[in-house]
Amino acid sequence: MSEPALQLRQGSRPLVVVAPHGGRRVRAVRRDDGMNDLYTAELALELAERLDAWAVVNGDLDRNVVDLNRVSELERAPVFVEELEQAIDGAVQVAAGGRPLVLFVHGWNVVQPACDLGLGLREQGGRLSGRWPTLSGTAWRGVVARLRAELEINGVWAPVGWRYPAWGADNVLQLFSGRHDGHDDARLAAIARLAAADRVDAVQLELSVPLRWPGPWRESFLAATELALVDYEGANAAGGDSVAGRAAVVIETRTAGPSRARPGWQVVPRGPPEVEQAEDALVRQGAQPLNLMALLSEEGDAIFAGVEPAGRGAVLARVCLLLADGRMALFTSDSAEDLSAANCPRLQLDREQGGGFARLRLRAAVVLYPSHLAYLDLERGMAESELSTLELDLRWTADSDGSDFGRLSGRVELGGEKARSWPVTTGQTAAVDAFAVLQSRGRDAGRDGARARFFCDRDGAPAMVLGDGQVLMPGQGDAAVVPGTGEVQISDPGSDLESADLLTRVPLWRPLGEGVYLRWTFGVARCRLRGNTHDTPALFDSAELFGADEVDSQEAAARAAS
Repeated sequence: MSEPALQLRQGSRPLVVVAPHGGRRVRAVRRDDGMNDLYTAELALELAERLDAWAVVNGDLDRNVVDLNRVSELERAPVFVEELEQAIDGAVQVAAGGRPLVLFVHGWNVVQPACDLGLGLREQGGRLSGRWPTLSGTAWRGVVARLRAELEINGVWAPVGWRYPAWGADNVLQLFSGRHDGHDDARLAAIARLAAADRVDAVQLELSVPLRWPGPWRESFLAATELALVDYEGANAAGGDSVAGRAAVVIETRTAGPSRARPGWQVVPRGPPEVEQAEDALVRQGAQPLNLMALLSEEGDAIFAGVEPAGRGAVLARVCLLLADGRMALFTSDSAEDLSAANCPRLQLDREQGGGFARLRLRAAVVLYPSHLAYLDLERGMAESELSTLELDLRWTADSDGSDFGRLSGRVELGGEKARSWPVTTGQTAAVDAFAVLQSRGRDAGRDGARARFFCDRDGAPAMVLGDGQVLMPGQGDAAVVPGTGEVQISDPGSDLESADLLTRVPLWRPLGEGVYLRWTFGVARCRLRGNTHDTPALFDSAELFGADEVDSQEAAARAAS
């Protein structure tokens, strides 16, 4: 049995702050590891201090040893259960007949300022779905509405259940829905019965990177939460959902089976699946994946950016600024297609009608990693990172009608340093003029099999060479494959690509299902093309497919090669 060294706090208000994933992994990373929620332990303690709340904080135990956010694993952590029960009991005592509120603090590893609120529900298009809410209807109308309003005023997107609805039966938040009132552990059953009797509320806060890392965004989150809860006792007086005539909040569900929704909620059947699929298709009409690559310097500085639809009206977006000195700045978002009403930073990457022009704009916090290989052990890489800022205002112009090749012009500013191409020149603003490629394809393009692509400006004419036998540009033939070690091997002696050395590379893995994994690698290479007497800098990306048993050895080889 492994017990965490918990950090505890006794409060004087009916509020409890819990951080179950604030520990760290100390052993080497494994393929199926969960990532601990960095900085949540420190943030939870600071939030509890500001609110004068009770606190149960795990800042020690790795979630891969015992996951304190899983009901099924709590029997291995009896001290955590005991302290959680005592904190809730203490909050109930000071609530004077009202309902205490329990806040579970977690981490969401996107870089947009966002707080995904888990309530056992999901909100989309103004409609709630689910069967097991973890709070009262009064808390939904009151504290949740106030918290969302305060966060959005401060530029933080605050959806409900967008990525983490907390409705899985094994999620500890579901103790507060009442569904576990018959649990074999009497202490867990007691918490569930308290919720079923409408005497405690709970919310899961999934906080993005800027809201957890030390800095102005974290301070903004703490201040907004403090303000939203400043009059929690008065706004959450006893008997709110028992008031005669108060309308219930409607939750829609397609899932068969019982629902024991707490007072203040009404569960109704939702339309058939084909209705929701049709709605989703309407949301996604016109959406297309776009990927932009731009070479900023011969030394290896480059920009890789992309957007792609991901269902439910979601758009995934990313910008990666590779620096030749080994660092990497990254922005990622996972949000609604239209955030125009929200005052939060977002990526704009649009190809204008006709396809000959595109704009890339961003002004946001970014994670600045010390290594391009951060994804091979993301928890370690993020722990060694820092927050910076990135501002892009760029325009892509095609070389000719219908071409994916073009030039990128505009401005790039990282951490207050303004650049004319690269390296960065401090204190001066000038226009970037870079070779760039814009394609309408997503990262899953590698699903069809292994391939490698190199893009370069060949004496003023764009060229692309492929490693899978395709010939897409005149005069090009079989080119290269890029093994995980970073070595480039020429697959055809007659290829126009005579040699290539990788200057920068970022490898990452994506599970494709059925035991198959895609390794997608991108970066900058220095190439020698047939007929040239000089080396040419090139953008590259590659896709390789591996079985599950090969992934660990490939990652070890990549780390050793670094």
